[in-house]
Amino acid sequence: HAELTILPPAPTLHADGHCLQAHALLEPAKAVGGDFYTFFVRDERVLWFVIGDVSDKGVPAALFMARAMTVLEVATSLGGTPDKALRVAAARLVEGNDTCMFATVLCGAIDAGSGEVVLASAGHEAPVLLHADGRREFLDVPTGPPLGVDIADSYPLWRGRLQPGDALVAYTDGISEALDGGHNAFGTGRLLTALPVGADARGLCEVLVAAAHRFADGAAQSDDITVLALSFDPSTRGNA
Repeated sequence: HAELTILPPAPTLHADGHCLQAHALLEPAKAVGGDFYTFFVRDERVLWFVIGDVSDKGVPAALFMARAMTVLEVATSLGGTPDKALRVAAARLVEGNDTCMFATVLCGAIDAGSGEVVLASAGHEAPVLLHADGRREFLDVPTGPPLGVDIADSYPLWRGRLQPGDALVAYTDGISEALDGGHNAFGTGRLLTALPVGADARGLCEVLVAAAHRFADGAAQSDDITVLALSFDPSTRGNA
């Protein structure tokens, strides 16, 4: 798939005795998809990430996706926080958007040393916090409007902190709305229980995508599937 070549490699950051590992998987439903993700490292210890889902498919959606990624990269480089980046991106993506396409986006920044997380959402699915002790929860990240629709005054900011052994998992609705042959959806409950405790970022992505495919059991993939995971561990855990 052509668009996979523009997606960046997932980084691993070391700071203050911690290791922050990132990974993402994207499987387009068609040759040209509308999902995207990207990572940016700032000041060698802060990892910014973006995951998004464009409302349409095909070439126009891919062009809007490419524009959104460029705009978000510029917006995150201005410093500040994810809510400000989404506000800047929203203003830019409304310009000349004659097709009325839009993208839901989750934007976040994590400090690799402290585990501090800030998140902002433009209408995107709630991410999952997987605790080291096996508890898992959807984070109640407040959302603003999707990018491309209108310019929001502000996007609410969610703040939290990952503890050693925790992981954060974001995804697009291609996972939660994956259908089996009887048109039943994979759903958020199955999504939560499919996540393995103690896996690194790559393992979380691979297991979740495999679980969605297993559930679909050969039914045609109707939407792009994307999973992005971040695992926060002590550097001593075999991956230093």
